[in-house]
Formats: sequence, structure tokens, C-alpha cells
Amino acid sequence: MKIELKKIKINLQFSEETIMFQAEVYVNDVNAGYAKNDGHGGCTDYRAHYSEDKSKNNLNKELIGMAEKHCLTLPPIKFKSGIPGKEFGTIKMNLEHFIDDLIDAELKKKDDKKMVKLCSHALVFGITNGTSYRIIDFKRPLLEIAANLVGKLTIQRHYDTSKGKLQKGEVFFNKNLKDLGIKL
Repeated sequence: MKIELKKIKINLQFSEETIMFQAEVYVNDVNAGYAKNDGHGGCTDYRAHYSEDKSKNNLNKELIGMAEKHCLTLPPIKFKSGIPGKEFGTIKMNLEHFIDDLIDAELKKKDDKKMVKLCSHALVFGITNGTSYRIIDFKRPLLEIAANLVGKLTIQRHYDTSKGKLQKGEVFFNKNLKDLGIKL
């Protein structure tokens, strides 16, 4: 079964305890309903679209019902504790959790895209999956700076200095350094 979210609108500015969003729920390529979360810590709400056409109403309800049943057959969600390799527990998958996971994936995709853009003009380092990172911003593309020997040596010097000062668990997020000729 194919369950997708489209027309996703996320508002982190007004998110408090949960992610504030709204989206259209597509089941097997049919726009069957909508999902939303007000961002105040409550559950994600989803509903079948209502239409004046009763046959469409029935189809939408049926598709949402099928999606609910399908999600119940998926593996449970595992919660990790702060201890590596140790689980906190599990919770049964359902359509609400599935939708929340799709929203989390969308946010991760946006964050990854921002990080790639940032790494194009800065050295970026921090703890993987952490909440913060540090940067050395060159204010212009690293590719442009590394085009000449002086620029390449400048990036290399900043990289070497920063590498020597990395705190426990920190890594460089730049995936473009080898391509620039920087010795890692």
C-alpha cells in the first residue's frame, strides 16, 4: 500500500511540543484525506475528505480505513534510551505515527538540504544528530576559494586547526572537502 503526504506545510515557528503541520493524505495515489497537528503537544489528526458526492465519500473513508489497517501490520516503533544499543521500549505502529514519521522525514530532508548549502561555503562540525554545530564561514563558495593554491592552503589550515580542537564525538559535516583537495 502506498501512503504519501503532499502539499505539506510545516510551521516550526509556532510549534511548541509537537510539530505544527497540515498535509493532504494520498492513499494509492488518491487524495483521500488530510492530516494536521496544531503543534501544542496533542495527537496528529487525520480525516477522510468530505464530498457532496457520496461515492467519493465512501471511497475516501475506505482508503483511509485501508491505510489504518495497513499501518497496524507494520513493525512497531522502537524507542532508544540514552545508552547505546539499549531500547527504551516499543509502541505499535498506526496511521497517526506513520504520518508523524513522514513529517519527520520531510523535516530531515529540508535540514539535509540546508546543511549541504551551508557546507558549500563553510567548514561545519558538531555531533552527528546533535542539536547544534559550529561553523567557520568563508562567506563565498569553498570551490571558488580552493581554485587557487593560497585559498586551498587557507581552507586546509582552518580544517587542521579545527580538527585539532574537536570535542569528543564531534565530526565534520562537509562531504565536499576531498573534492576540494583538502587532506582529511
